[in-house]
Amino acid sequence: EGFQIIGISLLDADRVGETINDVPVVATMDNVEEYVCREWVDEVFLNLPKEIPLPRDLINHFIEMGITVHLKLIEMAKLEGEVQRVERLGSYTVLTSSINMASWKQAFYKRAMDIVGAIVAIIIFSPVMLVTAVLVKTTSKGPLIYKQERVGLHNQTFQMYKFRSMEVQSAKSEKRAWTVRDDPRVTKVGRVIRKTSIDELPQLFNILKGDMSLVGPRPERPFFVEKFREE
Repeated sequence: EGFQIIGISLLDADRVGETINDVPVVATMDNVEEYVCREWVDEVFLNLPKEIPLPRDLINHFIEMGITVHLKLIEMAKLEGEVQRVERLGSYTVLTSSINMASWKQAFYKRAMDIVGAIVAIIIFSPVMLVTAVLVKTTSKGPLIYKQERVGLHNQTFQMYKFRSMEVQSAKSEKRAWTVRDDPRVTKVGRVIRKTSIDELPQLFNILKGDMSLVGPRPERPFFVEKFREE
Protein backbone atom coordinates (compact mmCIF):
# COMPACT_ATOMS: atom_id res chain seq x y z
CA GLU A 1 0.00 0.00 0.00
CA GLY A 2 1.39 3.41 -0.96
CA PHE A 3 3.88 1.89 -3.44
CA GLN A 4 3.79 1.83 -7.23
CA ILE A 5 5.58 -1.34 -8.39
CA ILE A 6 7.12 -0.59 -11.78
CA GLY A 7 9.06 -3.77 -12.44
CA ILE A 8 10.87 -6.91 -11.36
CA SER A 9 14.51 -7.84 -11.88
CA LEU A 10 15.58 -11.48 -11.70
CA LEU A 11 19.22 -11.75 -10.66
CA ASP A 12 19.60 -15.40 -11.69
CA ALA A 13 17.75 -15.47 -15.04
CA ASP A 14 16.96 -13.38 -18.10
CA ARG A 15 13.18 -13.17 -18.49
CA VAL A 16 12.94 -9.53 -19.59
CA GLY A 17 9.68 -8.96 -21.42
CA GLU A 18 7.74 -11.54 -19.41
CA THR A 19 5.40 -10.76 -16.53
CA ILE A 20 5.11 -12.20 -13.02
CA ASN A 21 1.77 -11.61 -11.30
CA ASP A 22 1.04 -8.93 -13.92
CA VAL A 23 4.28 -7.09 -13.10
CA PRO A 24 6.77 -6.83 -15.99
CA VAL A 25 10.30 -8.22 -15.71
CA VAL A 26 12.41 -5.21 -16.70
CA ALA A 27 16.05 -6.02 -15.98
CA THR A 28 18.68 -8.62 -15.21
CA MET A 29 21.62 -8.61 -12.82
CA ASP A 30 23.76 -7.01 -15.54
CA ASN A 31 21.55 -3.98 -16.19
CA VAL A 32 19.33 -3.50 -13.12
CA GLU A 33 21.51 -0.68 -11.79
CA GLU A 34 21.27 1.19 -15.09
CA TYR A 35 17.49 0.63 -15.20
CA VAL A 36 16.98 1.91 -11.65
CA CYS A 37 18.98 5.05 -12.44
CA ARG A 38 17.29 5.67 -15.81
CA GLU A 39 13.73 5.22 -14.52
CA TRP A 40 14.30 7.23 -11.32
CA VAL A 41 13.30 4.40 -9.01
CA ASP A 42 12.90 5.63 -5.42
CA GLU A 43 13.00 2.32 -3.55
CA VAL A 44 14.16 -1.25 -4.17
CA PHE A 45 12.96 -4.42 -2.41
CA LEU A 46 15.30 -7.43 -2.48
CA ASN A 47 13.60 -10.80 -2.02
CA LEU A 48 16.31 -13.39 -2.65
CA PRO A 49 16.25 -17.16 -2.15
CA LYS A 50 18.91 -18.53 0.19
CA GLU A 51 20.99 -20.03 -2.60
CA ILE A 52 21.65 -16.62 -4.21
CA PRO A 53 24.47 -14.69 -2.50
CA LEU A 54 23.65 -11.21 -1.29
CA PRO A 55 24.76 -8.65 -3.95
CA ARG A 56 26.49 -6.32 -1.51
CA ASP A 57 28.12 -4.14 -4.17
CA LEU A 58 24.77 -3.62 -5.90
CA ILE A 59 23.08 -2.73 -2.61
CA ASN A 60 25.84 -0.29 -1.73
CA HIS A 61 25.58 1.36 -5.15
CA PHE A 62 21.82 1.78 -4.71
CA ILE A 63 22.30 3.36 -1.29
CA GLU A 64 25.04 5.68 -2.59
CA MET A 65 22.64 6.78 -5.34
CA GLY A 66 20.13 7.82 -2.66
CA ILE A 67 17.80 4.87 -3.29
CA THR A 68 16.12 3.29 -0.27
CA VAL A 69 16.79 -0.46 -0.11
CA HIS A 70 14.48 -2.95 1.64
CA LEU A 71 15.87 -6.41 2.41
CA LYS A 72 13.99 -9.38 3.85
CA LEU A 73 14.85 -9.59 7.53
CA ILE A 74 16.09 -13.17 7.16
CA GLU A 75 19.00 -11.77 5.17
CA MET A 76 20.19 -9.56 8.06
CA ALA A 77 22.91 -12.02 9.09
CA LYS A 78 24.60 -11.42 5.73
CA LEU A 79 25.15 -7.72 6.47
CA GLU A 80 27.87 -6.29 8.66
CA GLY A 81 28.15 -2.87 10.25
CA GLU A 82 25.25 -1.26 8.40
CA VAL A 83 22.96 1.38 9.91
CA GLN A 84 19.43 0.16 9.28
CA ARG A 85 15.90 -0.05 10.62
CA VAL A 86 13.30 -2.81 10.72
CA GLU A 87 9.86 -2.05 9.29
CA ARG A 88 6.90 -3.57 7.48
CA LEU A 89 6.71 -3.56 3.69
CA GLY A 90 3.39 -5.06 2.65
CA SER A 91 3.28 -8.54 4.17
CA TYR A 92 7.04 -8.68 4.74
CA THR A 93 9.21 -7.65 7.66
CA VAL A 94 12.22 -5.99 6.05
CA LEU A 95 15.53 -4.38 6.92
CA THR A 96 15.73 -0.93 5.32
CA SER A 97 19.01 0.82 4.45
CA SER A 98 19.22 4.32 3.05
CA ILE A 99 21.41 7.41 3.21
CA ASN A 100 18.14 9.35 3.18
CA MET A 101 16.80 7.80 6.38
CA ALA A 102 15.93 10.16 9.23
CA SER A 103 14.31 9.42 12.54
CA TRP A 104 11.08 11.22 13.40
CA LYS A 105 13.09 13.38 15.81
CA GLN A 106 15.55 14.36 13.09
CA ALA A 107 12.72 15.12 10.68
CA PHE A 108 10.97 17.18 13.37
CA TYR A 109 14.12 19.15 14.21
CA LYS A 110 14.84 19.83 10.55
CA ARG A 111 11.30 21.04 9.88
CA ALA A 112 11.39 23.17 13.06
CA MET A 113 14.70 24.67 11.91
CA ASP A 114 13.16 25.48 8.52
CA ILE A 115 10.13 27.18 10.06
CA VAL A 116 12.04 29.19 12.65
CA GLY A 117 14.80 30.09 10.19
CA ALA A 118 12.32 31.21 7.54
CA ILE A 119 10.33 33.36 10.00
CA VAL A 120 13.49 35.02 11.36
CA ALA A 121 14.78 35.65 7.83
CA ILE A 122 11.43 37.11 6.72
CA ILE A 123 11.48 39.51 9.67
CA ILE A 124 15.11 40.55 9.05
CA PHE A 125 14.72 41.00 5.30
CA SER A 126 11.20 42.46 5.31
CA PRO A 127 12.49 46.04 4.68
CA VAL A 128 14.52 44.79 1.71
CA MET A 129 11.55 42.85 0.36
CA LEU A 130 9.27 45.89 0.77
CA VAL A 131 11.63 48.18 -1.15
CA THR A 132 12.13 45.52 -3.83
CA ALA A 133 8.38 45.07 -4.21
CA VAL A 134 7.89 48.80 -4.77
CA LEU A 135 10.73 48.98 -7.33
CA VAL A 136 9.53 45.95 -9.27
CA LYS A 137 5.94 47.22 -9.49
CA THR A 138 6.84 50.81 -10.41
CA THR A 139 9.51 50.14 -13.03
CA SER A 140 7.91 47.46 -15.23
CA LYS A 141 4.52 46.04 -16.04
CA GLY A 142 3.53 42.64 -14.73
CA PRO A 143 2.98 40.75 -11.48
CA LEU A 144 5.16 41.37 -8.45
CA ILE A 145 5.81 37.70 -7.76
CA TYR A 146 6.92 35.31 -10.46
CA LYS A 147 5.70 31.74 -9.95
CA GLN A 148 7.35 28.83 -11.70
CA GLU A 149 6.69 25.10 -11.52
CA ARG A 150 9.62 23.22 -10.01
CA VAL A 151 10.26 19.59 -9.05
CA GLY A 152 10.74 18.88 -5.36
CA LEU A 153 10.95 15.89 -3.05
CA HIS A 154 9.75 12.57 -4.53
CA ASN A 155 9.29 14.24 -7.94
CA GLN A 156 6.37 16.31 -6.61
CA THR A 157 5.90 19.64 -8.38
CA PHE A 158 5.24 22.95 -6.63
CA GLN A 159 5.08 26.66 -7.45
CA MET A 160 8.35 28.37 -6.52
CA TYR A 161 8.22 32.12 -5.77
CA LYS A 162 10.60 34.86 -6.89
CA PHE A 163 10.44 38.60 -7.31
CA ARG A 164 9.86 39.14 -11.02
CA SER A 165 13.14 40.20 -12.62
CA MET A 166 12.21 39.93 -16.30
CA GLU A 167 9.71 41.41 -18.70
CA VAL A 168 6.49 39.43 -18.95
CA GLN A 169 6.73 36.79 -21.68
CA SER A 170 4.56 33.97 -22.94
CA ALA A 171 4.70 30.67 -21.08
CA LYS A 172 5.76 28.93 -24.30
CA SER A 173 8.81 31.14 -24.88
CA GLU A 174 9.83 31.02 -21.22
CA LYS A 175 9.30 27.33 -20.60
CA ARG A 176 12.28 25.83 -22.39
CA ALA A 177 15.08 28.33 -21.92
CA TRP A 178 17.56 29.21 -19.21
CA THR A 179 18.45 32.82 -18.60
CA VAL A 180 21.81 33.72 -20.18
CA ARG A 181 24.32 36.45 -19.34
CA ASP A 182 23.17 39.93 -20.43
CA ASP A 183 19.76 38.49 -21.25
CA PRO A 184 17.70 41.33 -22.81
CA ARG A 185 14.57 40.06 -21.07
CA VAL A 186 15.95 41.05 -17.66
CA THR A 187 14.82 44.47 -16.38
CA LYS A 188 17.17 47.07 -14.86
CA VAL A 189 15.89 46.34 -11.38
CA GLY A 190 15.99 42.64 -12.23
CA ARG A 191 19.72 42.78 -12.95
CA VAL A 192 20.39 44.14 -9.47
CA ILE A 193 18.15 41.78 -7.55
CA ARG A 194 19.39 38.78 -9.51
CA LYS A 195 23.03 39.70 -8.92
CA THR A 196 22.40 40.08 -5.18
CA SER A 197 19.98 37.09 -5.01
CA ILE A 198 17.31 39.37 -3.55
CA ASP A 199 14.90 37.92 -6.13
CA GLU A 200 15.13 34.60 -4.24
CA LEU A 201 13.83 35.98 -0.92
CA PRO A 202 10.14 35.06 -1.56
CA GLN A 203 11.25 31.44 -1.45
CA LEU A 204 11.29 31.84 2.33
CA PHE A 205 7.51 31.46 2.03
CA ASN A 206 8.02 28.24 0.05
CA ILE A 207 10.06 27.02 3.03
CA LEU A 208 7.26 27.93 5.43
CA LYS A 209 4.83 25.96 3.26
CA GLY A 210 7.11 22.93 3.27
CA ASP A 211 7.85 23.03 -0.48
CA MET A 212 11.55 23.60 0.12
CA SER A 213 14.13 23.48 2.89
CA LEU A 214 16.75 25.98 4.04
CA VAL A 215 19.34 23.35 3.14
CA GLY A 216 18.64 21.16 0.13
CA PRO A 217 19.23 20.59 -3.59
CA ARG A 218 18.20 23.11 -6.21
CA PRO A 219 14.67 22.37 -7.50
CA GLU A 220 14.65 22.44 -11.29
CA ARG A 221 11.92 22.86 -13.89
CA PRO A 222 10.10 19.71 -15.05
CA PHE A 223 11.34 20.08 -18.63
CA PHE A 224 14.97 20.11 -17.57
CA VAL A 225 14.46 17.33 -15.02
CA GLU A 226 13.16 15.14 -17.84
CA LYS A 227 16.03 16.24 -20.09
CA PHE A 228 18.61 15.40 -17.41
CA ARG A 229 17.02 11.99 -16.91
CA GLU A 230 17.15 11.22 -20.63
CA GLU A 231 20.80 12.29 -20.88
